Amino acid sequence: MYQCDEQYKEPCDPRHPYHCQSVHIFIKKTDGQWMEIDTIHPHAFWDMWAADLSSVVKETATPLTVKLVWTKEHKLDFIGLENSPNIPLKPEKLTLLKAMHSRSGDVKGLLMDSDDKRTQMNKNDEILLQFSAPAESKKGMTTSYLITAEGYYTPLGEKK
Repeated sequence: MYQCDEQYKEPCDPRHPYHCQSVHIFIKKTDGQWMEIDTIHPHAFWDMWAADLSSVVKETATPLTVKLVWTKEHKLDFIGLENSPNIPLKPEKLTLLKAMHSRSGDVKGLLMDSDDKRTQMNKNDEILLQFSAPAESKKGMTTSYLITAEGYYTPLGEKK
């Protein structure tokens, strides 16, 4: 492994240069010192990411001061901080009923668990997903839906 940034000592494999595009997130502590709290590795072409600051906010100076340090060139389109009160959540995992790959057909069995069994996605491939119906929301409550996925990508043009 190689170092893609001497200051942050990040491992970098020259065959996968996009791994070296990192954003280091710091908060300013009450003593005025900067504390690194997370490192994000944005995707090469477009990415949305989040970092949870909840556990370190009590250690921060007022006003809350956050510093983002990029190790490579990257574009930034939006930044925000959300601080809604914690409310009790009752997550309900919906059952994956169907997963149809545009080239490979039925891939549901490959996507049911995080087990290193996976499907290959190429440019312009699609997967049609169907999930079981969610329970009805209680009166006055709203329901949020989050889709989670696990995988990795290879930048366009990179040989496999």
